[in-house]
Amino acid sequence: MSRRGLWTALIASGLIASTALSCAQQMSAERMTTKQFGVLEPLLDYKVDAKQITVSVMSTGCTQVDDFSLEVSQVDGVCEIAIYRQRPDRCRRAPFPQTLILPWDALQRCGDAVVKVVNSVTGPKMPR
Repeated sequence: MSRRGLWTALIASGLIASTALSCAQQMSAERMTTKQFGVLEPLLDYKVDAKQITVSVMSTGCTQVDDFSLEVSQVDGVCEIAIYRQRPDRCRRAPFPQTLILPWDALQRCGDAVVKVVNSVTGPKMPR
């Protein structure tokens, strides 16, 4: 192999190793977040009222209300709600939208603050 080819191979392998390390660090950080909170669930839609949060999510047959948790925080007078999936749906049915009702007490958890759901919303809106 020529000297130029050797340098090219060394640079390429260095770039590959650097990229692999970066990906491994990112995956490790994602795993830590997943272990602590679950996965921030993309919602097809949601509706929030004083006693419950109604969400529409994709399911493959085994999704249950107990698979989800709520993380609530106050930021600049806004009550931010994050909906996390704690357990993945490992069933093998064709994916379909499923509506779930998550109980919560808005007054106790947010007072009279404006409520904002931080999950991404990818579907048509539910009637409000």
